[in-house]
Amino acid sequence: MNQNIKKILLTILLMFTAITIVNAQEQTVTTPLPKKAKQKTIKYTDYQYASIGYVLNDKFVEGQKITFFNTKSETSKIDLPYLDMFTIKNTKLTDTIISGNYFIKNSMPYIEGTLYLGNDGSLTRGLFKVTNYEKKELVPISTNESKLNIEISDIYYYQIGILILKKLPDNTFSINIKYNDLTLETTIPSLSFQEFNSNEMEYLKSEIIKSKQVKLSYNNGDVFIGYVIHRNDLPAYSKYELGDYAPKSGEYRYAKGEVCNGDFGFSNIFNSIHLDKGTTLFTDGSIEKDYWIGKYHLSLDEEEKIHRESNSLTEMLIMAKSIKGVEDKKLEESKIVTNQAKKETLLKQQARKKNLIVKYGDYYGNQISLGHLVIGMTKAIVNEVWKKEYFNISTAIRNNQIIEVWEFNKEKMQLAIINEDTKNKGKEGGDAALAAVLMMNLYEEQFGEITFPKTLVFINNKLTDIYN
Repeated sequence: MNQNIKKILLTILLMFTAITIVNAQEQTVTTPLPKKAKQKTIKYTDYQYASIGYVLNDKFVEGQKITFFNTKSETSKIDLPYLDMFTIKNTKLTDTIISGNYFIKNSMPYIEGTLYLGNDGSLTRGLFKVTNYEKKELVPISTNESKLNIEISDIYYYQIGILILKKLPDNTFSINIKYNDLTLETTIPSLSFQEFNSNEMEYLKSEIIKSKQVKLSYNNGDVFIGYVIHRNDLPAYSKYELGDYAPKSGEYRYAKGEVCNGDFGFSNIFNSIHLDKGTTLFTDGSIEKDYWIGKYHLSLDEEEKIHRESNSLTEMLIMAKSIKGVEDKKLEESKIVTNQAKKETLLKQQARKKNLIVKYGDYYGNQISLGHLVIGMTKAIVNEVWKKEYFNISTAIRNNQIIEVWEFNKEKMQLAIINEDTKNKGKEGGDAALAAVLMMNLYEEQFGEITFPKTLVFINNKLTDIYN
């Protein structure tokens, strides 16, 4: 190879080969470095931070890596022979604040790299406007020092705790949050860096709430896609603890195969998500609308049993139908018994009316059957309507007329009812009569006294006066 060709190759090699410099963190920079540039550590002691980077003519060198650290002041003591002990103050570099490639764009200083948010591994990778002097410059001169200001200009990757934010090739951003029991995923169209810088977690929360394609993947295999609600916005005292977000509106696919579409709620009683409004498709092909279990009118204990013993929505539906079927059968049997009793009572009333008409004639027979008292009735007829045993009775004779006064006594009536039922039906009848009396007293306490004939006056065995 002749000398001319060697010179050409050497020139090309020098043009495209970067000088590789390895710093204290063993990371490389591939931009050509000016010969007189020197790597320096600058300590901004008043503001407790320091920088390591390449400096030339009292300026950081563009295209090179800069790292900013927090600092900690320490005091050590030195004991020398024949001299008194004296102290030495020094500044120790601690955790990294930001690190990356430095350049100037539109007369403003930028670092493209990683911003470290804390000791828990939280960080942001992206483009940052970084200044420490009059908010326009980034200077390596400690005498011109100022507070280190960092503003996000673009984000490539953001991680804080369980939340990860990534910029996608189409300039949208994916959000991923992994809780203990579920993983949240969604995509947002853009970032407002001003709002993000102000309060990143509140800003991301608002973006998640606005998204109509939030995916919640539960550890049990259930998957929801749609709008979500933050647990702080659930009804008061809600015990939702699966994560910060719960289904609000969309499609919920259960691992067992059921599919719900519509609006969702969370039950504190059963500690579960349920469909409030919409449709549920069960694995047996049946479809129910809205909060379907409500239409079966189950008791709280029955519904709690269904939630406890069922492994799927389809099993819940089968159990609800079974319980409802048993209850419907009991209700139908009860109706049959009630109707039969009503029929027997009607037949007895009709037979009694017939006998009363035969015994007392049409007029008085009909009045007695209706429970009416009318002037002219004999004591025997009145006794058919209101038993003589219910009254305190006094008798007097005036002008050769026998005057008999019946004054109603509620206690005598109640005792007579109990004695009559006990005599006719045994102990069970007595208990039923006692219950009837207690119900009568309760009714009077709530609604006032039941209307009874207060006083009845008979003259020569004929009813002449009725006082209510």
